[in-house]
Amino acid sequence: MHHGWAVGVIIPARDEAKHIASLIMQIPQWVDAIICVDDESTDNTREVAMKAAASKRDGGWDGLFHCINNSSLEGAKGNKMRTGVGASIDNGQQKLLELAEGNKWTDGPWLTVIMDGDGQMNPLDLPGLVAPIIRNEAEMAKGNRKAGPQGFGKMPLRRRMGTVFLKHLTNLASGRKLEDPQCGYVALSHAAIKEWDFNKEWDGYGYPNHRILMSSDKLWRIAEIPVSSIYEGQKSGIKIWRFLPKVACLLWSGLMKRGSQWYIWQPLQKLTQRSKEGEGQLETKKPYYPIQGMKAIILSTAFFAGWISLGVGGVFFCRGDSENLLLFPILSIMAFWFARLADKIFIEQKLLQRHIERNDK
Repeated sequence: MHHGWAVGVIIPARDEAKHIASLIMQIPQWVDAIICVDDESTDNTREVAMKAAASKRDGGWDGLFHCINNSSLEGAKGNKMRTGVGASIDNGQQKLLELAEGNKWTDGPWLTVIMDGDGQMNPLDLPGLVAPIIRNEAEMAKGNRKAGPQGFGKMPLRRRMGTVFLKHLTNLASGRKLEDPQCGYVALSHAAIKEWDFNKEWDGYGYPNHRILMSSDKLWRIAEIPVSSIYEGQKSGIKIWRFLPKVACLLWSGLMKRGSQWYIWQPLQKLTQRSKEGEGQLETKKPYYPIQGMKAIILSTAFFAGWISLGVGGVFFCRGDSENLLLFPILSIMAFWFARLADKIFIEQKLLQRHIERNDK
């Protein structure tokens, strides 16, 4: 227990026999459960993890330890076996949720922490990472390597460039302002885990981006905490030229989906609701939509006009139309400014409304 909260650590691992024992032994004694998820390892990752857990118990740790295998589990949809780091995280979260609901782990508040099995995430950062959740300041707390002691300095150059590119794309898609969205060192409250839609699967790399899109959809409060990274020759399994286009498509589709839901369908639903209330068909309820009337129309128009203008500017640029070529930078700057401003105002209002609703329950 840590300040009255049960803490469970999920370790997705594939061929990490070299690093996983050290990681398990360094996890603080106040952690109540460790779930190691073996993602079809071809080495003896599972055996090493179980031996390390036994040694940890010999040292006085009295928590739960489970080592589960992705190959023995079905997806949430029940139609296929899931593998990959994203699948491992989902399976670990479902295991902790199952244990909590059966009172086999805790009957009080709890949270989960994701720590990769490659040893790059420092267990000494755990207290700071879980603190915002325990203080009820966030539903999700995530690491920020840029603000950590080493920054991005020791990160391989190619990964650093991809991280910066995806940072901007993820922030656009989610409407948030995060410094290090690619960091997978994350803590989630029990409320967030219970809200998670396990049917929306993302099995491989890019899971941090998928999680941030989901967090925007659920309107979770997000805190970023400085963390350090440990680089000791670990090899990433990411194929950068396959990974970047795939995740970029995920983020672009996430932006369009969120934009249509927040700026088209929800305002229309609100207008329909108000119309029915005026006709006496519905009882007047507390508004669930934070911005109404002319403000909603202006913000919706600004959001989509901004992105459409950006597209029009791109067409002029690609055509090489000399008369309209100057419109490209002008339209691009205006588009970006209007869309981001509209999004910022809207998200702040929605987060405030969601926080009020949670406190009312």
